[in-house]
Amino acid sequence: MKFRNEVGHTIITQIFILLFGVGTSIVLNRLLGPNLKGELVALLVIPQLIVAFTNLGLGTSLSYHLGKGKYPEADIIKTNFVCSLVLGIIGVGIGWFVLRNSYPELNILFRYFILGMIIFGLWFDYLPDIFLGRGKMPVYNYWHLLRAITELLLIVVFVLVITNKLQGAIIGIFIQNLSLWILSITLFMKLALKGKINFSYLKDGVSFGYKIFFTNVLIFLSYRLDILLLKWLSNTTQIGYYSTAVSLAEKLWIIPGAISLVLYSKIVSSENAENYDSNKVLRVTRISFWVVTGIAIVSIFLIKPVIEILYSAKFLPSVTPYIILLPGTIALVVIKLLMAEIIGKWGKPELSIIGMLIVVFINIGLNLILIPKLNISGAAIASTLAYTVQFIYFITVYNRVTHIPVKEIFILRKKDFTISN
Repeated sequence: MKFRNEVGHTIITQIFILLFGVGTSIVLNRLLGPNLKGELVALLVIPQLIVAFTNLGLGTSLSYHLGKGKYPEADIIKTNFVCSLVLGIIGVGIGWFVLRNSYPELNILFRYFILGMIIFGLWFDYLPDIFLGRGKMPVYNYWHLLRAITELLLIVVFVLVITNKLQGAIIGIFIQNLSLWILSITLFMKLALKGKINFSYLKDGVSFGYKIFFTNVLIFLSYRLDILLLKWLSNTTQIGYYSTAVSLAEKLWIIPGAISLVLYSKIVSSENAENYDSNKVLRVTRISFWVVTGIAIVSIFLIKPVIEILYSAKFLPSVTPYIILLPGTIALVVIKLLMAEIIGKWGKPELSIIGMLIVVFINIGLNLILIPKLNISGAAIASTLAYTVQFIYFITVYNRVTHIPVKEIFILRKKDFTISN
């Protein structure tokens, strides 16, 4: 019953997060238009990329070690906070070099705003995992809801008030990140002051986390590599269209994403994670797969009027890449849920690295071939084919390790709809 309640609470919260996120995208798309929206996405992907390359996987490692209870909570939190600052400073140095060479015309003040998001982003990469490791899913949900609400409010204010809409969006996002960073530090300050920088934990954290680190870097590249290549091979208007299609496709992950988070939190915070029942993972995987497949099919017929109503007819070129992305989006549902068991129960995130490497190389190769010929449709085809290969790899690995037949991942049963725990 508790599992069902937590999943229900998480799904409801994710729906509200979705609504605020859609509100933010409506404001940005309508006020910025395809070109400036693409420019904003291209700018923001730089701090996101640097965070992905500097976080060392300490977020997931944090939740894993909190759940195990081997080290004091205060030590873990303080160590991770200090790491976020040290790694953030390194990331800012890298970011300064990238921005100076990629955007020499960017106002120096806004260059600082973009760079500041690296330090905020690293801490925000670690913070939610504190809640997961403690088994505090409601707090995790409320934190992300707060981020969605404040992002919408501040972006609306600054984009409407400031004449330069792109600069207004950047200022709004920066102030939102700064405010939540200060709030989170205030909330954890008392606990962190009790702890110390624990080098034994740091050693174990990095030892476990480097596997997550490589996986997360590869995941980020597989999700955002097409944006980087579009920046190089195409133009910012096309990025505006494509990022809209990607954002809408990723909304289909709300239900499986919510379930995966609860599943992972329950596994790592349980007393005997190694013996967690795999049948529970398979049940929710089957249900999620078919629910998302059904929603995706329906969305094919609705996506054109939805985009026109929400974002205006200017963004109708996003329709085709959205539809092309659907098979890959559905495939990733299974991966997201199986990863909760692979990392939380098996403690073997390294099993995903080979699959992710294959995906990234396929994605790069296909994007280089298809973007010049088909533009954003080519980027969508490359992503879907790469995700499909990733899907085949993961279910093969899962089958070989557990010896559970592949059909168990997909064929629904009556008992699937009576999950009690």
